[in-house]
Amino acid sequence: MSWMFTVPENNKAGVLFLNYTQPNCDKKREGVEYVLPGSQFTSGKSLTDQQPSSIRGNFKMQLENCEMVKSNPGRLSLEFRVEAFNESQQNHFWIDLQKEKGINVTIKQKKVNPNCQLCDGAACQPEITLQSGKKTRILFRDCNLEELGMVVTKDIGCYNWEKCPVKEMPLKVPKSLTRLPVPLESLTWQLRAPTESTVVLSPGEAKLKHFLSGENCREGFYYRLVEEDESELGRFCPQGSIEKVQIHSNISVALINIDRGNYSKILEPFFKVSFEKEITESYIFSVSPELGIMSYLVTPSWPRGMAPLSSVSWKVSVPPGHMVQVSFLNATQPQCRQSHTSISIKGQSSVEEELSRREDELLPEHQTMMEDFWLNMSNCKPEATKKTFRVMCRVTLIEKQDGLSMKIAIGTLSAVLVIVAFIVIISCVMKKKKKKKPETSIYNPNVNTFFPGHPLFTKGRRDNDSHIYTTIDETVMYGHLLRGPGLTTLPEVDVYRPFEGPVGDRPPTPPPLFNRGKSKEVSPEVDVYRPFLGPVGDEPPIHIFNREASMEAVADSCLVDNELYSFQHEEEAETPGNKDELPLPPADEEMEHNKEESKF
Repeated sequence: MSWMFTVPENNKAGVLFLNYTQPNCDKKREGVEYVLPGSQFTSGKSLTDQQPSSIRGNFKMQLENCEMVKSNPGRLSLEFRVEAFNESQQNHFWIDLQKEKGINVTIKQKKVNPNCQLCDGAACQPEITLQSGKKTRILFRDCNLEELGMVVTKDIGCYNWEKCPVKEMPLKVPKSLTRLPVPLESLTWQLRAPTESTVVLSPGEAKLKHFLSGENCREGFYYRLVEEDESELGRFCPQGSIEKVQIHSNISVALINIDRGNYSKILEPFFKVSFEKEITESYIFSVSPELGIMSYLVTPSWPRGMAPLSSVSWKVSVPPGHMVQVSFLNATQPQCRQSHTSISIKGQSSVEEELSRREDELLPEHQTMMEDFWLNMSNCKPEATKKTFRVMCRVTLIEKQDGLSMKIAIGTLSAVLVIVAFIVIISCVMKKKKKKKPETSIYNPNVNTFFPGHPLFTKGRRDNDSHIYTTIDETVMYGHLLRGPGLTTLPEVDVYRPFEGPVGDRPPTPPPLFNRGKSKEVSPEVDVYRPFLGPVGDEPPIHIFNREASMEAVADSCLVDNELYSFQHEEEAETPGNKDELPLPPADEEMEHNKEESKF
C-alpha cells in the first residue's frame, strides 16, 4: 500500500507513527519505503525506526508486508500521522549530557496545547525525558516556549570515605541546559553521604536567610531543604547572615524559581557541598550578623515545629568592639512526655551558660552577648497535643558604647596634652626672658633683708648662724692681694692702732636716707656739701675690697685678734625691738647734736 503526499510551499512535512502491529514473518521483513523528492532511490525503514521528521516537498510513502507464517500469520496494521509545518514555527536544540552523571531532565507542558509537540529525535510526545551520558536533538513544534517547563534532578553521593570525591563541589546547572529557552521550574540535588557523616552546605559570599511567610526573595528564587523522610528543614533566600549549614542526614536541595525575569542568576553556582565527619547535633547553622541588619532565626520545619528529640544549634560570631542582642519574638512549648525542651546560650570561651530555660520556665525578652556564643535548642518527646516546640528569635549586631566613649576620651586627652604642651612652652620662654634681665637690689627698711634671686630667710639673724663667720687663719690672710706695682710699702696687717679722732657719747652714724617716722616728713638732703670732720692720718686709707666686710666694720666696733665677726658680737646685749630688723638711724635732733659735738 502506498500514499502520495503534497507538501505546501515553504513548509516541511513530518511522519509520526502513532500505533502499529507487526505480523509473524517467515521471509523478508515488513517495512516502510519513502520516495523523497530529488532522489531516485527509496529509503526503507522498519516500523520501529525513527521516521523522517523534516521532508521538504512532495513525497511518496509505501508500506510493504512480509511472507507470514501460515500457521500463525498475525497481522500488519499501521496508524500514523503526517504533518506539514512552517520552519519558523519549529525550534530544535542539541542537549549534550555525555559528561554529566546522575542527571535527569524532564521537559513538559504546563498548559495543555494539542498543537504543541515535543520531539526527541523523530518521536514526538507531550513530555520528553533526557538522561545523562547522551547527546540528544530536541524539537519543539508549534509550541509557546513560555508555556513549557523544565525539571532537573541530579544525584550526588558516595558510599565510601576513602573514595569520596565530594569536597566543596559546586551545585550548578549543566551548561547545555542553560542554552535552552525553556524556563527552569526546579533543580534538585539529592545529596547522599556515607554512613556516620554530615552534609555541609556553604552558600559563599551571598549567605542565606530564612524565607518566612509574608516576605519576598529579591533574587526571584529560593532554596528548599528536604530530609530523607520528606520533612522540610526550611526555606532559604540569598543575601542573609547564615554562612554554613551542617545536616546530620541525607538531604535534597531544591532550587525553586519564582521570577522568570531573573533566570540568569539561577544558573550561577551558589552552593558548595562537602561530606564531613558526623556531628552530635541534628543541625548546626553558622551565623555571622552584619551591622545594621536584623537576622531572624527559626527552628527547623518552621512553622510546624521541630521533630521530636531533635536538636539545633546556631554558632554566632561577634566581631571585636561589638555585641549581639538576642531577642525571643515567638516561642511555643509542648507538654513533654519524655525529657524536656531546652533553650540555652553559652559563650564559646565560657564554662557556665548565660541562659538556660526549660518548657516550664519563662524566656527573657533579650539576652546580650559580648563574645562568640552558641544558641542551642532541643525538643522533647511531646504528648499527642497540638502544641509543638518552635521558636523565632532575632539577632542584632550592635557597636559597643565603650568603644565610642574610648574614642571621645582619647580625643579629649589629646586636646589636653596639646594645651599643656603649649603652656609649658610659654613658661619656658618667659623664664628665659626673665633670666636675661639684670638683678637689682632694693632696700626696704620695713621688711626683712633679702637678696635678689634668693628666698627670704625663714629665721631671724639671732635664730640662725648666718651672721657668724669661722675663724680665719693667719696663713690665709688676703694681704698679698694689696701688693701692686704702685705700692712701695706693704700695708700693715694685724697691727692695732688706737683711734685718735674725737670721741662722743654715741658712735657716728651715716646721714639718713629718708624719714622712718610716721608723723613727720623729712626729705633727704640733696646737693649739699659737707666737709670731712674725721682725723687725717699720714698713711693713705686701705681700700676695702669686700663690700660685706665694710658693712660689718661699720656695724661692729669690737675687733678681736684673728677672728672676724659680722655686725655685733654674740656676747653684746640685745637691742630692744625686732631682732630681725636692722638698727634704725637716729632722729633728726640727735643728728644735729652730733654735728655740734663734732665741731669741738
